[in-house]
Amino acid sequence: MNITRRGLMTATGAVLALPLGRAFAAPATLDLGYRAPFRINVSTIEVIDRYEPPFTSPNVEHHFTEPPARLAARWANTRLIPTGQGTDKTGRFTIDIASVVDVELPKAGGVRNLFTKQQEHRFDARLAVSFDILTFGGVSESKITASATATRTMPGDTSLDDRDAVFLELSRMLIVSLEQEFDSLVPQYLSAYLR
Repeated sequence: MNITRRGLMTATGAVLALPLGRAFAAPATLDLGYRAPFRINVSTIEVIDRYEPPFTSPNVEHHFTEPPARLAARWANTRLIPTGQGTDKTGRFTIDIASVVDVELPKAGGVRNLFTKQQEHRFDARLAVSFDILTFGGVSESKITASATATRTMPGDTSLDDRDAVFLELSRMLIVSLEQEFDSLVPQYLSAYLR
């Protein structure tokens, strides 16, 4: 099987768990224009968001200033640039999963824990996407898939500003992991389409 033709590659980003540090102000959105885009020999690239957030607990992605699905779509529009003129091929970036789940952590008992700030929430974020090169008839000629995960913990008495900062950091971690996957997979499996 020739993996560059009708190929499928799956990659998973690393899980990172970091405790919440001191309070800090966070910008509303992430800057995605600091890396060179992939210039792909297709006539157009469409972005499809197939993730349907439940808008209920334990999911919290709808509380993000820029939910992961919207961030992934903006990333695709920033880094995947169609350059093909006169070609009948198109690109399709699909967002399958863009969830963030709030997991309540058990509280440790004991006298010593009365005087320490315990982490009461763990936010598990997951992003799963794919990118297809499609022929004129809509048949997938080549495909890569990538996924990214990120985890942050937070004390129960955290302010809304600090919670938003944690959410922004989760978003940054997801995008960095996604970029690492695409930086590896695109040249390896879609090199024939790069310009």
